[in-house]
Amino acid sequence: MNININIFMTAGVVGSTPDIHYSSINEWVNAHDYGTWEILTDDATSPENEYRARQASVDAINEKVDSFINFQSKTEHSIFVVFWVKRTLPSKRNFNMHIHGPMYTQCRSTGFYCITGDHTQLALKVCQRRYPKNPLWKSLKGKLLICHRNAKNLKYLKSWGIMDNVKGEVRTKVSFLDKIMSMHKTGRCCWTFLEKILKASINQ
Repeated sequence: MNININIFMTAGVVGSTPDIHYSSINEWVNAHDYGTWEILTDDATSPENEYRARQASVDAINEKVDSFINFQSKTEHSIFVVFWVKRTLPSKRNFNMHIHGPMYTQCRSTGFYCITGDHTQLALKVCQRRYPKNPLWKSLKGKLLICHRNAKNLKYLKSWGIMDNVKGEVRTKVSFLDKIMSMHKTGRCCWTFLEKILKASINQ
């Protein structure tokens, strides 16, 4: 039995805006990267149609909900974008967006749109509704991008989302590796569940 973990990299991005090269997208993301921050689950929002790479899948959300609850864990790979309304973007030097701080309040006023990890934030909202007293579901961590709302930036955002999808469906389903790591972190290595994962991998 072979279980292959493939990382798909491409010079161009399949399905993205024509003439946007992978390296160009990566450079754009790095230029607008304001670091990794935590936001409240209730403040996370699905991407708008102009730059949405795909519609959220109910099956994928339910799978993440089951995984998060079973292992009392959550993924922290989200990328959310804030559209800056002022002419000049904020300085990255000493940038601080701690929850409830003035910068967080300002960013929240325009919305935190999850261009990567939309299934995660939707699953966390389900977990939060089911178990409102569990602090694990109250927030999510991810990379923050800040940019102006214009046609060029929306194309880059959509291309990044498409590229993320192309990389072996990185976020649509909880991967084999995610499940193994979750079991390892929690110390709850349930072999019955592991056997099911292995069987599912063999049948794919």
